[in-house]
Amino acid sequence: MSNLTSSDANANDVVTSFFTALVTGDLVAVKGVVADDVTWIIPGRSSVAGEYHGPDGVFAFFEKWGPFASRLETTHDGTTGDDRTVIVRMTSRCTDAAQPLVARECHVFEVEEGRIHKMTEYQADQYDFDAWVGV
Repeated sequence: MSNLTSSDANANDVVTSFFTALVTGDLVAVKGVVADDVTWIIPGRSSVAGEYHGPDGVFAFFEKWGPFASRLETTHDGTTGDDRTVIVRMTSRCTDAAQPLVARECHVFEVEEGRIHKMTEYQADQYDFDAWVGV
C-alpha cells in the first residue's frame, strides 16, 4: 500500500487508504495518512467517548475500541464528499442475543495535504450506542 502524502492526493483516496490499512492491521500505513495534529472525536458518554489527539491518541482510541469492534459486523453503506471532506456511512451490528446492537453511523473525515486532520463520528442513536458500550 502506498502512503498518500502529496498535497494533490484525493481526499477519498486518503480515507480509503486509511480503512484499508486499518482492516489489514498495517499500523505504519495508518500513521502515514493520519496528520501529526489529528483530532479524533467520539461523541457520547461511553467509556470510549472523548477527543483523541495526535497519532498516539488515535491508537489509544483503537486500543480501547478493540474489544468492542471484535463483536461487531460492520458494513459500508456509502461514501460522499469533496476534495477536503469525506463522509462514510456505516452500519455496525452485534447479533449477541444478550447485547444486540444495530448502530447506524457516519464518520466525517477532514483531509488536508493528503492526510486526515480530523475525524468526527456521529451515531444515529447515541443513547443506544452508549448503553451498548457502557459508561
